[in-house]
Amino acid sequence: MTIKKRGKKFSLYKRVPKRYASIEPRTFVWCSLGTDSEREAAEKAPLVWSQMLDGWEAKLKGDTQDAKQRFEAARELASARGFRYMPAEKIIEDTEQIVDRVESISGPLDTPDHFEAVALLGRVEPPALKISECLELYWELARDKTQGKSDDQLRRWKNPRIKAVKNFIEVCGDKAIANVTADDMLDYRAWWMDKIEREGLANTSANKDFIHLGDVLKTVNKLKRLGITLPLSGLSFKKGELALTEDVMTAREVAGAAQVIHLRSGAVVALVARKLADGFRYQMTNTSVAIGGHQIAITDLCERFPVAR
Repeated sequence: MTIKKRGKKFSLYKRVPKRYASIEPRTFVWCSLGTDSEREAAEKAPLVWSQMLDGWEAKLKGDTQDAKQRFEAARELASARGFRYMPAEKIIEDTEQIVDRVESISGPLDTPDHFEAVALLGRVEPPALKISECLELYWELARDKTQGKSDDQLRRWKNPRIKAVKNFIEVCGDKAIANVTADDMLDYRAWWMDKIEREGLANTSANKDFIHLGDVLKTVNKLKRLGITLPLSGLSFKKGELALTEDVMTAREVAGAAQVIHLRSGAVVALVARKLADGFRYQMTNTSVAIGGHQIAITDLCERFPVAR
């Protein structure tokens, strides 16, 4: 390993291994060691050379048409140069960072190394990960959340996330995570509103789905460093929306397996529980039903839950 002084500071001068000839046109390279102390330069040289090798390995991986491999290679190359991969729109917010990244790109100023430039300046397109692929990645990325779980606990942890992703794909299609729009999420919310009203579900059913879908997408986006702005806020149903359905389902959750039935006259609807919880009671008059602490108008129930005769 040759260390030479260039100007006032020492640099490492080495032959490029033949393995990297396809992505490094130079035969020999100079690597600045950033010091005028020969002892300090000798101490820094092995790490600097290791970083050069890491960078070349990343460029070899990036010499492909596979979008996932190119993006992963760009991340590794940026890391080898001492940076975190960031999309260009984030980099331009910090002028000093732009200068540092540009100065780290190898090659002459008029013909810089192309892949280093796009990797360090955030111009490599993130892979077109489909929503279904995100779920498969999520199981690996969220391993910390499953440690110590039994098989049954793991199944109960996985199932709601599988269901949330399945529901989203049913409404919006198995599109790329980078292409998920605010309109998609509003369509998904509208689908849930119709489902709540049609099936007499609780608002919490939809809100849990939104949380589980968001957990999958945000985890993949963060840990795979995709840099995508996901339109996941403002989806949950607030208190007061679909209030009647929420009341009915609250009663159902308290009483267990409640059902809406017509009485003999067909004019009164009551909530009746198959299995009453300890201490649970309901009261009914000709105009309303009180159940689980909620007072519900009979006319509203008739309108919301018509029963064919």
